[in-house]
Amino acid sequence: MNQGPVNYGVDQALMLLRQIPSDRSSQKMVVGVVRQTLESIGISIPRLLEAATQRQDEVTNEIVRIQGEISSFHQAIEEKTVIVQQYQEQLAEIGSLRERFEE
Repeated sequence: MNQGPVNYGVDQALMLLRQIPSDRSSQKMVVGVVRQTLESIGISIPRLLEAATQRQDEVTNEIVRIQGEISSFHQAIEEKTVIVQQYQEQLAEIGSLRERFEE
């Protein structure tokens, strides 16, 4: 059985689906025609769906990874903010000391 074009995958299917009208009444029919067309040129819909599932998992994992980084950045910002506040308090105390002794 023909495996279909080697370079056809999720990205190409997404580009194709973006061109389908958003009109719900005709969308199902258009998707059916596209599906039959893809199958007729040897593109395996089950393989395409497997690839789409894999891509979803990859994107989800990347989102979780980036959200973890963002959380770490927020924590680092909070820690640095506390340090800055401590330094500001020290500056105020030092300023007060200087004022008292310079009088």
